[in-house]
Amino acid sequence: MKSARKDDAKSGTDPIQRSSSHGKKLLIAVVLLACSAVLGYYHFRDPKPEIRQEPLQALPTGEKVSAGIDSVLSTFGIEKKWIRDLNDRKSAGLWFAKEIRLPSDIPGVTVNHDLSNYLSDMRLTVKAREEPRTKTVGINVYKNSDTLNSKIGHISLLRSDSVQRRSAVICLLLDSLEFLTLSDAGLIVNSAEEFSVVMPQSNDRADYQALITESRRDHVLELKLGSEDSFESDFRSGMDEKEIRSKARTMSMSFDGVSGVILKGVGSQQALAETVRNEIEKFGLRVYEDTLVVPAYFGEFSADHFASMLENRGQTSSVITLSPGLSEFEEMWKALEPLRKRGYRFVDFDRFVRKMDPGIKKDSAGTGDAGIRK
Repeated sequence: MKSARKDDAKSGTDPIQRSSSHGKKLLIAVVLLACSAVLGYYHFRDPKPEIRQEPLQALPTGEKVSAGIDSVLSTFGIEKKWIRDLNDRKSAGLWFAKEIRLPSDIPGVTVNHDLSNYLSDMRLTVKAREEPRTKTVGINVYKNSDTLNSKIGHISLLRSDSVQRRSAVICLLLDSLEFLTLSDAGLIVNSAEEFSVVMPQSNDRADYQALITESRRDHVLELKLGSEDSFESDFRSGMDEKEIRSKARTMSMSFDGVSGVILKGVGSQQALAETVRNEIEKFGLRVYEDTLVVPAYFGEFSADHFASMLENRGQTSSVITLSPGLSEFEEMWKALEPLRKRGYRFVDFDRFVRKMDPGIKKDSAGTGDAGIRK
C-alpha cells in the first residue's frame, strides 16, 4: 500500500481523477457512436418516393360522347333510325338526351352494361335504373359525383316489338372430323358451342363414331348418289329397289341417332334420290337435298374471312359446311363473337331444320312430305 501511494505521488495523479477521466471518454464514445448510427440511417435509407400530381384531364365534348354512345349501340345491331335525339335537350341544359328502341331479344341490362363501361371510361359518372314492370332502363350521366348539379345527359332504353335486328340463324356443319387426331376431335365435339358434325361411316373410323355418339353431339349423315359405275357412291343408279331398301335399313339402324340425312348429287339422279328418300324415311329419318348446305370455301381456312363471309350473306339463314382444325375452330368462335352480339344465332342442325320448318315434330320423319326437302 505504501509502495502504491508512493507511485501515485510520484506521478502526481489522483486515482479518483483518473477514474473520472475514463468515464468521460466512454460517454463521448457512446455519443459519437449514436450520432454515427443516426446519420447512417438517414444516409442509407431508401429515398422517399416522389409524389407527382397528375394533371386533371379535360372532359370529352358532348358531340364525342354522343357519337361514342351510337357506336356502342351499333355493336348490338341497333340501327340509327331506332335512336331518337330528343328535341328538349338544349332547354334542359343537357349535352344529349336519347331514346333508343331495343328489339325484344336484347336485354336492356346488357346494353346498359356496355354503355356504362364506355361512359365511365370517358370519366363520367353513371346512374342507371330499370323499371320492373316495363323493363325500361333509364341512364343518367353526370360530369362528376355531384349528382344533384352536374347532370349532362340521359338515355332511355325502351323495349319494342316493332324493330328487329338484321341477323340470321346459322348452322355450322363440321365435316371430315375423322382426319383430325382423336384427341383434337374430342376437344371439338365436347365444346360448349352449338354446331353439328358429319358422322363418318367407314368401319375403320369406329372410334370417331363412338366419340360423337358418346358426346351427344348433334350429327348428320351424308350419302352420295351416283351413276352405275360410281363405286364410291353410297347409292348407284344401277341398284334395284330391294338392294336400296336393304342398304337404307342397314344405315338407318346403324345411325339411328342422326338429326337428318343429306343426299349429295341429287341434281343428276332425281329418280334415284326419290327412291332412296322414300326408303330411308320409312325408318324414321328426315332426308334433305345437298342444296340445303352451303360450302364455306375450298381454300385455306381463315376465321376472319369466314366471319366476313357470313356477314356479307346478310339475313340469309344457312347450313354452312367447313373443315377446321382445332386451333382454327377456336379462332373461328372468337371471330364470330361480334356477329353473335349483333343477333346472329348459331344452332345445331336439328334446331335449324325445326326453325325453318315449324311443322317438324321431335323424332318425326315427316313422311307425308311430297318430294325431298330442300
